[in-house]
Amino acid sequence: MTALDLGALADLSSETWLAFLAGRRWFPAGARAVKLVGAARVGDDAALCLLAAEAERPWITQVLLRAEER
Repeated sequence: MTALDLGALADLSSETWLAFLAGRRWFPAGARAVKLVGAARVGDDAALCLLAAEAERPWITQVLLRAEER
């Protein structure tokens, strides 16, 4: 099991979040920027992230991220 680094999540750029979320069908088309509002650890290898996107209408979602095995 690989631990998920919450500090590394906080350091991700808006461009990185946009690239990660762009393929998700629920992600709003035309979003211009994404920022991490907060993150909470869920076990050692996962985090629940609260994200806010700058889009035509204000948009906020929660995403569960899991660390990959290395």
